[in-house]
Amino acid sequence: MPDVTQNKYNYTYERNATASYLVAEIGKSEEVQEYQVEMIANNPTSGILPLYIRRKDQRVKLYYNITSKVPLTWILKRKKLNKNEFMGILCGVIKPIMEACNYFLKESSFILDENYIFVSPDLSGISLVYLPMPLAGDFQNNFKDFVLRFITSLADVEDSPSDNYLQCILVAVKQENFNIAGFDRFLKDMCLTQSPKTEGDVAKQESCEKNSSDFLMPPVNNPKMDLKEKGKKKMRNTIRAWRVLALILSQVAVVAVLIGLFTSGVLESISKEDATSIISGLALIVGAADFLIIRAILSGVNSGQKAGESSGGEYDTAVKKQSNRLKVNDFESKNKNSIENEVPFLHNKKDLNGRIINENRDNPVSDGKLTIPRKNSYETEFLSKHEEVYPYLQGTDSSTAEKIRLTKQQFIIGRLEGQVDYVCSNNAVGKMHAEILQRDGSCYIKDLNSKNGTFVNNERIESNKEYVLENNDKVSLANCDFIFIIP
Repeated sequence: MPDVTQNKYNYTYERNATASYLVAEIGKSEEVQEYQVEMIANNPTSGILPLYIRRKDQRVKLYYNITSKVPLTWILKRKKLNKNEFMGILCGVIKPIMEACNYFLKESSFILDENYIFVSPDLSGISLVYLPMPLAGDFQNNFKDFVLRFITSLADVEDSPSDNYLQCILVAVKQENFNIAGFDRFLKDMCLTQSPKTEGDVAKQESCEKNSSDFLMPPVNNPKMDLKEKGKKKMRNTIRAWRVLALILSQVAVVAVLIGLFTSGVLESISKEDATSIISGLALIVGAADFLIIRAILSGVNSGQKAGESSGGEYDTAVKKQSNRLKVNDFESKNKNSIENEVPFLHNKKDLNGRIINENRDNPVSDGKLTIPRKNSYETEFLSKHEEVYPYLQGTDSSTAEKIRLTKQQFIIGRLEGQVDYVCSNNAVGKMHAEILQRDGSCYIKDLNSKNGTFVNNERIESNKEYVLENNDKVSLANCDFIFIIP
């Protein structure tokens, strides 16, 4: 750990009505580089904590906004990192260091202390503390020490035998000619080897890195399925064209028959009344036949379309088959369970002489229905010790009435599932909002740089400071109210 964070500067935490701050108080003899402060203020980046300066009584304080962020050590104590998360943290630390020269900043002024590297609770952003003043020391060695400490003692990382990336990183860090720029290229090469290297994939990867929330995975196309669909569509169009042509020819044939009757002179040889009757009858017959022909053709077209739609891909058929199979399995499972529960002789037991024991001989029939004994009714129930008693938070909202049992010595409440011990669904509560600690028979509460704050008996508490909780204290996390109870 760099000496600058231990001996030379005093770090505290403060907050106002809207934000939480890490405060670094520097000595009178330190010369603050004002232009660097202005560069950070005018060019905000996610990799450097925003800061501003306060001067009072010849003292200088640097205020770093850490709202909704937590120290890296808190995450590492509670989470096992996978490869992507581990690489993301390393790349997030090195990124602002590599970009420092673009803003006329010195890489040696970054603090590489895990207690002062701040991250979003979901690991979506890494932010470093930058001290705008000249600092002594070998920054490159400080960086190597941090990486080695991060791998060997700080992080709990999933490392499969088939992918020894941690060993590769350790070898790279221990090289005699190690430099940060070369290490940055090494990390990027490792990331690229995990994904295809086509130009389209690289472009998509860069787009994802710039704005991962707007990136959508493209659909996967199957060329064989596309060819099949095109062939089926072409066949349907051909059949439709032939049926329409048949419809037109049938109309022409009907008209030709009527014209032939009038021009052949057959109708002139009979009386006018008989001719009218014959024409009317022929018209009805021809109209009915025409209607049936048109109906048959149109129904053939529609059936062809439905057949094409129903054969719209092997994937849909497979999904339907799988769905039906699941329903059948579920039905069989339910029937099996119901049979085991409803048939009493499945659970009959025998005595030492082999006779069947009636498990409900006192009252085997009740209200005309056979009473089914429990499966384990002959096993002696073990009376365990009294349930361990824990302090808890009792919600005061009548609609939810949440009860949060504080079952750990360090218990975190927030919205981020997987990182907290109790998930609160209220969006006003922070991802990692507050921590309740149990130590030496007492309970303490600490706000974790939440945006909307933590209150004890209607008074807002400072972030990162422990406050004693007494029985029946009112605790508010943002707008969620609780009563602290010690049973």
